[in-house]
Amino acid sequence: MENPAQNYAMKWQSRTYPRADYLSSSRKRLLPQLLTKGSILNSWGKKQVVVLDRQFFATLPHLNVVEPENAEIAWTIYDLVYDAEQNSYNLKSEQIYYTEFRSALEKIVLAEPGPVELFIDQLQAKLNMKLDRDETPPDTLSLEDYL
Repeated sequence: MENPAQNYAMKWQSRTYPRADYLSSSRKRLLPQLLTKGSILNSWGKKQVVVLDRQFFATLPHLNVVEPENAEIAWTIYDLVYDAEQNSYNLKSEQIYYTEFRSALEKIVLAEPGPVELFIDQLQAKLNMKLDRDETPPDTLSLEDYL
């Protein structure tokens, strides 16, 4: 903040540096807005526009795109772009995605689970790391022994 012209593109190396929690934002903010206000507007036959940051939109599941004339929601994606001449950031419209209301809502609400084997492997790896850190790990079965 002391020297924005020099530090605007600085990369933070720390894992603990604060960053946007887009998953939380979609589940706690975007989704309730779509469910309440969006459902009302949709029942009235009104088209909607949702404006999102590019990085936030990238965390959403892949939405089924339709032709603009068949769309009920226009997802307008913006990004902050640095303008060296003005020495400032400007909002830039990146793209517009057109979707149906229900299709988009279902994609955001319903999680797409991966293979159960991958989940078990990741869980077992975390358990193994925890057991390896303990001085006297308990004599225990692996998760696969329970399946």
